[in-house]
Amino acid sequence: MSKRKRHVKLSQVFLKDKNIINKIINSLDIKDNELLVEIGGGEGAITFPMLIKGARLIVFEKDDMLRKKLVQGAVNMHFHDRICVLGDFLAFNFNDFSNLYGMERVKIVGNIPYHITGLILRKIIKEHSKLECAYFMMQKEVAKRLVSLPSTKEYAALSVLTQAFFDVSILFDIRPGSFYPEPKVTSSFVKICKKDKVGEIDEHFKEFEQIVKIAFSSRRKKLKNTLFKSIGPQDERYLDKRAEDLSVEDYIKILKSSIA
Repeated sequence: MSKRKRHVKLSQVFLKDKNIINKIINSLDIKDNELLVEIGGGEGAITFPMLIKGARLIVFEKDDMLRKKLVQGAVNMHFHDRICVLGDFLAFNFNDFSNLYGMERVKIVGNIPYHITGLILRKIIKEHSKLECAYFMMQKEVAKRLVSLPSTKEYAALSVLTQAFFDVSILFDIRPGSFYPEPKVTSSFVKICKKDKVGEIDEHFKEFEQIVKIAFSSRRKKLKNTLFKSIGPQDERYLDKRAEDLSVEDYIKILKSSIA
């Protein structure tokens, strides 16, 4: 398989714009000797500048050839003792960041493959208590969904689940020409930081996730015909509402009522 076909198969695009790379590195506010996690090291466009900035890195890269390239690059730059290159991020247990590397809270950066963006976001939501911050390059369409407000077409279950646990902001957009192969869509660089206090939803994550997913499973139907058939009576104010009409705070109130 050719290099280009392999990258297309894995939905990988590589950052080449030095101005964007510098903006990303400056956004990370890297402290000397700080240990960070990178998802999708690729050809090292962000990896090597982070090492030069003083970071120590745990880098996940699924492609065998790219892993070898990252290791060799670090050796050539005399950073081999500051980097650990691993395989599939989705197969890695967050507890191991603490057990193996002493990381109580994880700071992540990544140019994440488009086809697994949702899986990675769901993983960090599930492991929210172990995350400090995440900085991701992703499709602008997905980024807009993460920061969307109620009663908008972008507002979805992912919006509610993300905003319940994290403060999310779009730092800047990245044009397709900043990557190769050039994607057909604009990307955004997004900052996701854990909220200090999330209350009951921290202890009842599964119940909260279930409530949100059931509500949005038929987003055009009124909640009295979907969610409240599953969890029982709720505040009458919500009965004739649809999933997209409720704020994050409303969903938290429904959780509190359902576990009372």
